[in-house]
Amino acid sequence: MTELDSDQNQIVDPIADLAEVKTLKEWIVKINNLFDIEEVCKNSNITVTDLAKILQTNCNMVSKVINQEFKMNFNDLVNQKCAEAIIEQLHQGAHSCNTLLGISLDCGFNSKTTFNRAFKKYTNTTPKRYSAINQL
Repeated sequence: MTELDSDQNQIVDPIADLAEVKTLKEWIVKINNLFDIEEVCKNSNITVTDLAKILQTNCNMVSKVINQEFKMNFNDLVNQKCAEAIIEQLHQGAHSCNTLLGISLDCGFNSKTTFNRAFKKYTNTTPKRYSAINQL
């Protein structure tokens, strides 16, 4: 059964919409796996094009999924995933044998400034303050 979308005066097919939702969810899993398992964010020069090639799709699909489903742009997603990797490293004690800057470079940040800005955006605190609050 099709419906008329009153906002755009287009015919809407609920079955097609469900198929698109399923496909988007599959893309979310694939993108998360690339960051969480394959650790693509450790490549400080990763681009949307690189991600699209790995996923064997086009840049538009990758951008669409990131923008719609992650509710952020590609760079913000990369920075968030890198910040998550740093937090994991901190909780595993990496800072006892490496500096925060060293950990940030290992996790894909190019500079201390970018690292501090992204970490604060993601955690609402500085890396040093985060370590102190969490007694790391």
